[in-house]
Amino acid sequence: MKPVLYPLIFAIMVLLAWNTATQVFHIPQYLLPAPQKIAQSMLIDRDYFMKHGLITLLEASFGFLLAVLLGFLLGTLFAVFQLMEKMVLPYVIASQAVPIVAVAPLFILWLGNSLASKVAMACLICFFPMVVNTTKGLRSIGSQYTALMRSYSATKWQMFWKLRFPSSLAYVIAGLRISAALAMIGAIVAEYAGADQGLGYVIMQATYRLDSVRLFAGIFYAALGGWLIFSTVLLIEFLFLKRFRTSTDALN
Repeated sequence: MKPVLYPLIFAIMVLLAWNTATQVFHIPQYLLPAPQKIAQSMLIDRDYFMKHGLITLLEASFGFLLAVLLGFLLGTLFAVFQLMEKMVLPYVIASQAVPIVAVAPLFILWLGNSLASKVAMACLICFFPMVVNTTKGLRSIGSQYTALMRSYSATKWQMFWKLRFPSSLAYVIAGLRISAALAMIGAIVAEYAGADQGLGYVIMQATYRLDSVRLFAGIFYAALGGWLIFSTVLLIEFLFLKRFRTSTDALN
């Protein structure tokens, strides 16, 4: 219960301090609404938020899955072919150095105001952690283990599947966790650039109308979506990757 209890206690403390500050200092609602007002909006308008939230969650999930696939494949190529890494990696880094708010309008222009542009934006922001962690993990093998596999005449595929992949799993999982936390950001930023649905659209409309209550409610639903993706990664790690993690611990 500790992983759940401690964050819950901290959240209660923050909400109590927040509510007390709004009452003691008489903060206007348009600047900082009270937590109970936000909770009321989240409950009363839950159908509205769920409708737009599911769209953003779908965009973020597809972008995350695409980034995991492409990032793992490119990281594997970098780990195997160092020349390719030297040629391509600077451009991968450059893609992350450009502000995402500047790239989002280009995706809207190229892919249209549809699901594809939002998925591409989420993929872009999740892509880099997967590439870096996969490359680092696949190269983390000790030379003694490689020599042992070669002494048994292991093929390159056997060395990859039985040695490199299990030992890299800790790095890959770290990349998955980082990417999962970023997926919602990419989708919402793309919705800011152009959308008529999704949480980014809801937040943007609330900002224009100075509706701080709905603005905060949208932010909390966005945080909930990011938490769901992150928790799904943790659940998959716990259920399906236990055998590989055991192999990794044995190697280390």
